[in-house]
Amino acid sequence: MISLKKIIAIAFFGFAALQYTACNGPKGPKENVANKIDSTAKQESENGVWLNKAEYKSVGVIYGKVEIKKLSTTLKVNGTIEVSPEDAVSITIPYGGIVRSTSLLEGKHINKGERLATLANPEFIQLQQDYLDHKSQLEYLKIEYERQQQLAGENINAKKTLQKAKADYQSMLV
Repeated sequence: MISLKKIIAIAFFGFAALQYTACNGPKGPKENVANKIDSTAKQESENGVWLNKAEYKSVGVIYGKVEIKKLSTTLKVNGTIEVSPEDAVSITIPYGGIVRSTSLLEGKHINKGERLATLANPEFIQLQQDYLDHKSQLEYLKIEYERQQQLAGENINAKKTLQKAKADYQSMLV
């Protein structure tokens, strides 16, 4: 008859032996991860994408140890700046253009009156030319209107000429 102490001791050592062998795994040669992958199935999940053997070979996946390396080249990437919805601001301009430069970075504070971007568009040159042309015409019409007022005050010209000069000056002001 086996005593209770012997049964507990045998059970304890048996359980310990099972734990030891389960944690150590097989002692044989390690299998390549690519060999374990089913050659016909590609599984996608929230944690990753699994490739089959043919995909591994075509991509040229090489296994190795994790290493820390310094990159000697500059990485050029395309991307977008994302801002949380409560901090987003919409900026519109009446004319289109190409953004030549911007100093904006995500999280950077912007002050009123600060330059956000530099735009380039041939329409801007035409607008500047039109502005300068209208400015010089406005000066001329103002002087002409003042001259016609003086002449009308001395009863030298017709009131029709004064009214025409006033209408031209006011339309140019608009």
